[in-house]
Amino acid sequence: MTNFSIKVGIIGAGLAGLTCARQLCDRGYTVKLFDKSRGIGGRLATRRVNRANREMAVDHGLPFLTVQGEKTAALIDNLLREHIVTSWFDSSYVAPSGINSVAKFLAQGLEIERDFLVNRLENRQGKWVLNNNGQIRGEFSLIVLAIPAPQAALLLENSCITTMPELRSIVYDPCLTVMAGYGDSLPAVTPSTAIAWLGLDSSKRQSSPDYVFVVHSSADFAVKYLDSEDLEAVKLDLLARASLPLPDWSQMHRWRYALVRQGLAVPCLSVSSPLPLVACGDWCQGGDLSRNSSLETALTSGIAAANQVQQLLS
Repeated sequence: MTNFSIKVGIIGAGLAGLTCARQLCDRGYTVKLFDKSRGIGGRLATRRVNRANREMAVDHGLPFLTVQGEKTAALIDNLLREHIVTSWFDSSYVAPSGINSVAKFLAQGLEIERDFLVNRLENRQGKWVLNNNGQIRGEFSLIVLAIPAPQAALLLENSCITTMPELRSIVYDPCLTVMAGYGDSLPAVTPSTAIAWLGLDSSKRQSSPDYVFVVHSSADFAVKYLDSEDLEAVKLDLLARASLPLPDWSQMHRWRYALVRQGLAVPCLSVSSPLPLVACGDWCQGGDLSRNSSLETALTSGIAAANQVQQLLS
């Protein structure tokens, strides 16, 4: 049996999932990714906002890239060669067309089905099939879970699969993100402890019609207001804590699984029974649980997952 005849399904088209898929495709496997969102990239997220008859890109997830190790260094070198990113401040790199362009670069040539929420895995005559409320996709020899650990744990529970109990020990911090645009003048800012990061996103791009700030809340602030029914009030509260005036326009996004607070000291998880299954993501922090390097860990875990897939299917 050739690798091409072996079908692998990957749930999650974030950085780890895309990395795993690229590795497997390069090794000759037939791979299909599924993502519950209409886009791809996870926190490599860019919002498109129309202003003054122009479309602006606003990065409301990961604001920039930094070299965190060998794998991020190699990725950034590739992105620089392709003119997707450019240098910014303090050894950081940004994508003028939006950070999501990094995900699109990694996804070139990959088969991806968007807007498909897998809520159950099923074993049908020795093959995996994916169930989305009666919509079936498959059959796959192996499934890779490249989604946040709590979502992976819930999917396994809904599928009556009791393997990988370690997934339930992983803890994430949430984040609330506000995008705010000012057309006339650049306001001064004074961040408070409720704010984890604040940046002038429009400075990444030439001739933006507005000054655009992106504000990421602290974990404590997000825990308190994540499920608030009055998000407009929460949005204004967060802007006020940055000393920002009322904007000409604003939008908000809730990141329930923003940053890993407690991960696992493994590159990925895998089981061979009842059918081969692998899990990867930035929660797989290798042997160093103290480092805060989500890009490097996601890349490392995606590669480790591909290696494990090859071992399980050999």
